[in-house]
Amino acid sequence: MTRRVPPPREAAKAASSLADKPTRSTFLDRRPSKAKELLQKSLKLVKGFGYRKTFSAAWWLVALPVFVLGLHLLCSKDNCYIRFNPTIPKTLKVYADPVVISYGFGVVLLQCLLSAIPLGKVVPGFGYRRVNFQYRSNSLLCLVVSVALYLFAVFYLRLPNTAILQTHRFKCVAGATILSFLISLGLYFKSLKAPSSHLNHGSPCGPGITGNPVHDFVHGREVSPKIGKVFDLGQVLVRTANCLWVLAVISAALQARGSGPVFGWNYNIALVSSMQLLYVFCGSLNEVYLLKSAFIQQGVGFLSVFSILVLTPFCATLPLRYLVDTKAPDDCLLCYPGLAGLFLVGLFLVHYSNCLKYNNARHSGKTLRTGPWRFVRHPNYLGEVLCILAWTLPCRSIALPYAHLAFVVLNVICRSRMCEKNTNADYRGYMSQVKYRLVPFIF
Repeated sequence: MTRRVPPPREAAKAASSLADKPTRSTFLDRRPSKAKELLQKSLKLVKGFGYRKTFSAAWWLVALPVFVLGLHLLCSKDNCYIRFNPTIPKTLKVYADPVVISYGFGVVLLQCLLSAIPLGKVVPGFGYRRVNFQYRSNSLLCLVVSVALYLFAVFYLRLPNTAILQTHRFKCVAGATILSFLISLGLYFKSLKAPSSHLNHGSPCGPGITGNPVHDFVHGREVSPKIGKVFDLGQVLVRTANCLWVLAVISAALQARGSGPVFGWNYNIALVSSMQLLYVFCGSLNEVYLLKSAFIQQGVGFLSVFSILVLTPFCATLPLRYLVDTKAPDDCLLCYPGLAGLFLVGLFLVHYSNCLKYNNARHSGKTLRTGPWRFVRHPNYLGEVLCILAWTLPCRSIALPYAHLAFVVLNVICRSRMCEKNTNADYRGYMSQVKYRLVPFIF
């Protein structure tokens, strides 16, 4: 039998139809390539968004409020010790009391009004972000007027809830946390219209903006957020923290007044209250020296706002609150001159170091190698640690009042290491000469 051979035209048509028809193996080969391409696009989007920066910023956004709120849950009015079953409030009003939040807004608005008064010396900044900012230094005026208004409300008007910073401590911390979030949100939206020269481009001690909304919200998009030329919102926040700190000390002292040997107070409360009031007073008096601090160089976001409005006034006064609530007995009289001396040494280091740092930046700008910088590389940090240690030691062996000291020490260690990573040749030569960061012969 002879085999039938198709005509050439039919054979070509059949061959083209077989070539165009996808086989099963070809279809299976194409599916992994499409899935792989989709996976690569997804990973590129995630990397572009910055998942590491997002998780890191979200960690600070959650961890700091949990730390402070948990600390005040453990150290309550009745007891102050580490336990595994703290009493957690279940009422929403405890966390978001409208009265407490409105008081906080009132303090912030008062500092805004007082800061707008055209009194005080206007000094230029250092031009960290391609522009020379200007600042009005009237922090002491804001503090004195605020305290005078508070005392007038307490003794003359007899207003209720004037001791709320001592009697309802957890409510105040929770309200200040909400207030910090709202202020940070307002600063974030304000920064969207800020000129590029005012944005946070990063520094050796902190990151800059990345376009990631979570990261930029936490670390701040704008450096020294201002309204006008000299009205600085960052300074308003610092003055608000100083005001809350002083009011918390006065509130605790008024509640503790009784039959003690020092105008109705025992020695512990009198000493710790005096230390903290003097610390805030000197800080307000020498506010201009802080223009060379890292706070002015970095963006003002949730991390800085929460640290200023919550960590500073409420954690620093935790030892005093413990002494007032527990009516802790006095120490031996010989201990108090030592505590006062330790505090005065720390206070001197803080302000003398900041003064030298400020004047050096105004004139030469070179690395400081004189004064306390001959012994340690960060004498101002050492002074802050000594001050906090001095007003915490009267709590004796109770652990929780030392939480603020531990946080500051850990923060200073991490910050000093971070700031010294990216430095110039002059500072690296200084680091080879002065080996210790904080404590001579130790660290």
